[in-house]
Amino acid sequence: MSWFMLIVVVGVSTVVWSLVGLGRLVAERIGRTGPAGAGRRGRVGPDGSALQPADVAVLVAAHDEELVIAGTIAAAATLVPVHHIHVISDGSSDRTAEIARAAGAQVLSLSPNRGKAGALAAGIEHFALDRTFEVVMLLDADTHLAPDYLATGLPLFDDPGVVAVAGRAKSITDPAPATRSGRLLVAYRERLYLIVQLLFKYGQAARWANAVAIVPGFASMYRARVLPSIDIAAPGLVIEDFNMTFEVHARRLGRIEFHPSAAIAHTQDPDSFRDYTKQTRRWILGHWQTLRRHRPRPTVFWASTIVYTLELIGASLLWVLLVPLLVITTIGSLEPTASTVWTARMADWLAPHDLLLGVVFPDVLLTAFAAVVLRKPRMLLLGLVFPAVRVLDATLCLRALGDALVARSSGIWSSPARRSNQTEPAPATGVPVVSVAGPAGPVPLSPVPLSPVPVTPVPVVALAASAVPAARHAGAMPVPVAAGAAPAPFAAPAWTMTEPVTEPMRSAPPIPTVAAPVETVGPPSAVVTGDPVTGCQVPESMSVDRVVPLTTGEPSGPIALSDPVDRRFAPPAEPGHLPAHAAGPRHLRTRGATAGTPAAEPPPSSGGGRHRRGR
Repeated sequence: MSWFMLIVVVGVSTVVWSLVGLGRLVAERIGRTGPAGAGRRGRVGPDGSALQPADVAVLVAAHDEELVIAGTIAAAATLVPVHHIHVISDGSSDRTAEIARAAGAQVLSLSPNRGKAGALAAGIEHFALDRTFEVVMLLDADTHLAPDYLATGLPLFDDPGVVAVAGRAKSITDPAPATRSGRLLVAYRERLYLIVQLLFKYGQAARWANAVAIVPGFASMYRARVLPSIDIAAPGLVIEDFNMTFEVHARRLGRIEFHPSAAIAHTQDPDSFRDYTKQTRRWILGHWQTLRRHRPRPTVFWASTIVYTLELIGASLLWVLLVPLLVITTIGSLEPTASTVWTARMADWLAPHDLLLGVVFPDVLLTAFAAVVLRKPRMLLLGLVFPAVRVLDATLCLRALGDALVARSSGIWSSPARRSNQTEPAPATGVPVVSVAGPAGPVPLSPVPLSPVPVTPVPVVALAASAVPAARHAGAMPVPVAAGAAPAPFAAPAWTMTEPVTEPMRSAPPIPTVAAPVETVGPPSAVVTGDPVTGCQVPESMSVDRVVPLTTGEPSGPIALSDPVDRRFAPPAEPGHLPAHAAGPRHLRTRGATAGTPAAEPPPSSGGGRHRRGR
């Protein structure tokens, strides 16, 4: 009995396609086919030349993916020009479209939510991808392409009979899930991907078989010319990738290629049981719905699909009944009583060790295989809990089968919770001022960030109210000036606070004024000159209306800067006054003040004076 259950659980399909894959591997190693097994080495496409990254369009359907979309675009932009990346924001309620547009991708926003299949179809039509490019890559918003994705995947299209390349899925394990259950689920998915792709799909993609059952929509490529022949947004289906694969086979569009070493991509799997259950149910429901929609045909693909479907139902029944059968047969194997006669008869027919050897032991062997191939010994420990997840999968499988028979789906989707794998650059909102000890001197302009320096809290100071709108209009940010130990009160309404004053700032003790570099973000393109007395550096292209000495508490006017450059200030020779020759250098201008006298405050109606030269 244990042998029968072993065959049902492992499946004839697993054995057959594993042997076919092994034969394919041997053929590749002895040089009978190309490195990807796609056919005769060196063949090119119908245009006489191999495909290049410039021939590829990337299509991303996204729904509320603000945490991961920027990283996905950045990874894809290392392989194709960023304007070849097309993001369809399908009814997103977050900043998905905004972030994608800022990253340089072409964006189409849809409302209301059409579902992933509808979003893909709309994107292909809107951007005319089937007429503009040779290959269209379907990419999920949580997927990162391997650096050699195109280098290894595009050569598979050199066989003109290949119309689709199924990407190889690998789980993103960094950042790792925060919970033990999350790490368990991700490890389980890692094992699932390995088993399906090495023991099934590699053999199914053999040239003579062409029986690949799924071209996953997370990171796969289609020849653009066949997309109009595929009913992508077929009604009544919860997901699109099963249906698109079946369409390729049903319409005899060509061959589907797959190789474990080609077109590798990393995807983020659910790390909570709630999200895992929702996603797994969608996948299985989509499989059953697609089977119901398509009529079987006398092909290797359909023969393989029918056998696998029967094995899937049988194995699911065994896994669902595993725990009840173990309890019943264990009780029956004990000394029988009047109340347990029927359990004893059950134990005579099916012993507990038969269940363990026929159902659980094969699962342990698969875990050991995955741990060796992935080089993750820790998976052996997690594998002790994998049978429980198999029971969950089996329950979802049988339940989805019933749903597929009686219900139709709209395709409207919701994304699982994501683990942020990126640091989104925040837009510049001001110029930070830090206080450092050391001699004043020129700060070298370099694209390399400045070395870290000890930071001392300084009180936040105000800028002239008239300087703020003028500087903003000029494209420049007002520059805060560090206050001295005893700043004089500012006169309202000419001065307003431009930064919030936090409690640590209020409680910070008075500190002596020292040289303070102002660090800003921007290209170091301006030519900087400096005044040897004031220590003030400004670009050649700027003018300054007033100079505010750092040691005085009385500001004398607004400062407007036009370029994001590094500047360093030093105390003037006499607090509160300008040196006699401070107005001499051409990069420094003053109005309404003479050398050696304090600068006068401009009237409020003056708008703060001239802020930029040449405006």
